[in-house]
Amino acid sequence: MKILSIDAETNGLYGQIFAIGAVYRDSETGEENKFIKKVSIEEEINSWVLQNVVPQLEDVEQLDTTVDHDTYGMEKLLLKEFTDFYKECKRKSGNDLTVIGHMVCPVEANLFIKMRKYNLIEEFEGPYPLHDIASMMLMFGENPTSVDLYVKKYNLLKSDFKPHNPLFDAEQALEVFRDLKLRQIEIELTEMVNKGGKYEKVTRGIWYSL
Repeated sequence: MKILSIDAETNGLYGQIFAIGAVYRDSETGEENKFIKKVSIEEEINSWVLQNVVPQLEDVEQLDTTVDHDTYGMEKLLLKEFTDFYKECKRKSGNDLTVIGHMVCPVEANLFIKMRKYNLIEEFEGPYPLHDIASMMLMFGENPTSVDLYVKKYNLLKSDFKPHNPLFDAEQALEVFRDLKLRQIEIELTEMVNKGGKYEKVTRGIWYSL
């Protein structure tokens, strides 16, 4: 399975996108590639963002701010950089890329809308569907609003805790997605065994037969 987990930071829910983190992982080959970059915020900074997000991005690479702002505003410059990474991930996956995020509406969904608005992708180049692991968490009876709580609950944290760092958040979302998929498989296998070894069903497009 080829998975791209994404996270974006915006100036308020609907403001400028100023930081993007993403991690691509091929579960078959073990290949992993990461993306994290930021740009300056070209509008009045939201007070919550200033206090909670900006300090988490001090060590993140900032793109060249000497570009012609009439040609490339900061948001478009960042999205152009991410688009190159996204298209390369799609190429590596053979256009079989599963794109995920946590609570993707409105922020990450709007990211792809803006990529299309800026003519960085064609009409059908965006992820279809864009998977939201919040819905998966809800189905398992977990708090859908917090990846951090899930990670701590099941001891999945693999690095220093850096909330609102988009790469950290994307990595955490990927770990939660992987854990939920494993839980799903365990349930299905248990169900098959409980059927006495004579069970067939279609799940996620795969035939299981014992």
